[in-house]
Amino acid sequence: MYGRIADSGTVLVTAKASAQLDRYRLAPGDLICVRTGDLGKQALAGPEHEGWITGTACFRLRPQPFVDSRYLLHYMRHPAVRDWIDRHASTATVPTLTLNTLRTLPVLVPPSAIQEAIGDTMSALDDKVALHRKIVEVTEQLRDSLLPLLLTSQ
Repeated sequence: MYGRIADSGTVLVTAKASAQLDRYRLAPGDLICVRTGDLGKQALAGPEHEGWITGTACFRLRPQPFVDSRYLLHYMRHPAVRDWIDRHASTATVPTLTLNTLRTLPVLVPPSAIQEAIGDTMSALDDKVALHRKIVEVTEQLRDSLLPLLLTSQ
């Protein structure tokens, strides 16, 4: 959610199945992209996701060494890029994006210092957004818990 991998509802696979899925294993810095359904959602794999395996509704992007992962994550969120994805997805019953199609996405790759600055800035803003969403969630829970108590106590 919001550029992060949610670990709730994680599905585990057998050791035998896992051994056959090495090409789908995550490494820190990989991007996970939704390929069916709600296209345009991406998340960045961190060290805590190393060795995880992507599900069939997603695919993994491993940026070239000259492309900063955080920069690419935010680049993929740009309205023009999201529009490109929407225009190039199949329009079957469920919107679908193939890896071959995504490989044709034009990617602007500025110098590494600029990529890093963009990644730093946008990631800091993402952290702030996540913190504020958590504050809202906890405040709503507090409100919902407190109201019955206030209405029933004299």
